[in-house]
Amino acid sequence: MVSKKPKRSPKKEFDYDLKLVEHQNENKLLRQKYNKAIKLIKTLEKQTEMVSGMRSTLKVSQIKPKLGSKDSEATCVWVASDWHVEENVDPKVVLGLNEYNMKLSKERSEQFFRTGLRITNILSKDISIDTIVIALLGDFITNDIHDELVEINEVGPMHAAIYAQNLIASGIQYVLDNSEYNIVIPCHSGNHGRTTKTSQMSTENAHSLEFFMYTYLADHFKHEKRIKFLIADGF
Repeated sequence: MVSKKPKRSPKKEFDYDLKLVEHQNENKLLRQKYNKAIKLIKTLEKQTEMVSGMRSTLKVSQIKPKLGSKDSEATCVWVASDWHVEENVDPKVVLGLNEYNMKLSKERSEQFFRTGLRITNILSKDISIDTIVIALLGDFITNDIHDELVEINEVGPMHAAIYAQNLIASGIQYVLDNSEYNIVIPCHSGNHGRTTKTSQMSTENAHSLEFFMYTYLADHFKHEKRIKFLIADGF
């Protein structure tokens, strides 16, 4: 005679089914984690094989030094622009964060040429350098193109242009006197050097104090065979 299983109450039946579902969900999550682990293991095995292969093929060859070689040549380029020689920056107005005036502009100009030549000489020990390009790219003066600049600047536009011209000429002469390099000087007028209210494209040089300054500089050094000025007529 077969014994019958005792019937569970609805609540016990519900609890049983609930536990069964929970176990099924846990098994599903475990399978997902297991599959991810298998994929990660396979990926790591491939990476390990690649690293092992790279390690076995790594070879270090000796590179012979070639210091002091003159087989190659180079040209040093010095960029000079935005000196704003006559503009005055009062430390009190900028919380002591900066200071600038005509005395400092002279010191910085001299440092520019001294440092430029020093670096060029250092580089010339390892490579042949015959020419220095000193690019004069404008805004050497601040000018009075804005109302506040009339009050801030130490001198007027013409005097500022003369001052900047003399700084540049002194620097070029320093390079001539202390080296044998040829010097190419491309010149471009800056926005601040204009004598018009706004910038003009087609007639920029016709209204530029800096263009005027460049032509004076070129004339001053016209008999120096080591110098070549490049003063463009257009923008």
